[in-house]
Amino acid sequence: MARGGSKVNLTVFDFLPEDVVMLASCKGLVCCRSCFPSEKPFIYVCNPWRREWVKLEWPWLTSKYEISNSQRNTALALALDFDPSKGFVETFKLVRVKQVEVERDEDDDEQEGKLYFTFELYSSEIGAWWKSNETCQCYSKWVNNEGIYIGGVLHWLNGYGVLTFDVENELSWLVPAPVPVSEFMAVPEVCIGESEGRLHYVVVSEQGVHVWCLEDCYEYRWILMYCKSLEEIEGEWPQSFINLKEHMLERVNGPWVKPLAFKDGLLLMKCVYLYLFDVKNNKMAQACSLQDLKSQCMFKPTVLAHSLSLVPFNTV
Repeated sequence: MARGGSKVNLTVFDFLPEDVVMLASCKGLVCCRSCFPSEKPFIYVCNPWRREWVKLEWPWLTSKYEISNSQRNTALALALDFDPSKGFVETFKLVRVKQVEVERDEDDDEQEGKLYFTFELYSSEIGAWWKSNETCQCYSKWVNNEGIYIGGVLHWLNGYGVLTFDVENELSWLVPAPVPVSEFMAVPEVCIGESEGRLHYVVVSEQGVHVWCLEDCYEYRWILMYCKSLEEIEGEWPQSFINLKEHMLERVNGPWVKPLAFKDGLLLMKCVYLYLFDVKNNKMAQACSLQDLKSQCMFKPTVLAHSLSLVPFNTV
């Protein structure tokens, strides 16, 4: 984590036949789509390290209204399990989660305005999409689009809880956050990630940086793995951070410190710069300046934890 050791690469996907938007990543593969608007958009599942890909047709409507609506209310995630002994990616699945509002029923006004999730799946083994019978009622009006796949289950940040979906059994449920938002003076910033094969939940608030681990997703049991106050962070890295608590409470022009991704003990967070925080070894390094990124990445970046993989597809 030496300072200045990172490099911004803006041409990672230049081997694809068109410009793309990243949607998901899992075990070395990345799922992307064509940039909207597009007359005939596609989904690409690729291995950037090997520069290999498969192309799928975008199966949903692409009207201006549908595109705007789908970007707000849907997310696409990648689920991949492979046997390294076979030497190639045998199958993968895509899962599209969509948030739907209950239509008004004249006989049941209480249902009006309630939200629920639906799920659609694609399997490369059969080459087709299908709609799951599973639905999940929810109360938050947004779902984070970065799905994390751990042990057969997909996880999305949903408000201040976690939406989960068992891909094989097509079952979903909501896991409440380890700490309710009412415990904080100001609205906290959160992200989820994976470390040692378990889901982690990161909270940055006026109380500091807290990292929780989900011990049991069925009993909703969280364990606090790490915590550090903002005052301690300032004291250890005064050249990078100052008046953190004051900035967190004021929230001028949005959150001052925002966690973006967590993977294997490394927290990527945005402040004036992008920083990599090794919470286990208590090390901090500046990853890059926001000016090093494209303008559209500065305010609402899509951040996916990605591991390099040499495993090829069985067909390309």
